[in-house]
Amino acid sequence: MTVDQSDKIDFTTLSKDGKRLALIITDPFSWNDAEETRHHLTMLQAKLNLYYGFIESDQILQHYPQARNLQIVIDVAFKHEPNETAVEFLQFVKAETKKDGIDFTYSVSAD
Repeated sequence: MTVDQSDKIDFTTLSKDGKRLALIITDPFSWNDAEETRHHLTMLQAKLNLYYGFIESDQILQHYPQARNLQIVIDVAFKHEPNETAVEFLQFVKAETKKDGIDFTYSVSAD
């Protein structure tokens, strides 16, 4: 599953210390030009909305009852380095999710 499947949670992981539950979005797409970036950000926003809704509606507790006592993290695993426009969007998402006590992180694979 990847970012273009806006109706599915890609992966979840529990941290080794058992204190954080990460919902992971896998993103293999590139950021080559303005049109591709717009389409990519639209897909990413739809996927983030799904994850946010999963958390905020308490659906997460139906699947992971222990999540009530855990720090929830949304993590995006990119294959390609986000461009400047994408980084600005990611910084906005981080600030917004923080308001609701949700951590937001992203990383780029080292291929």
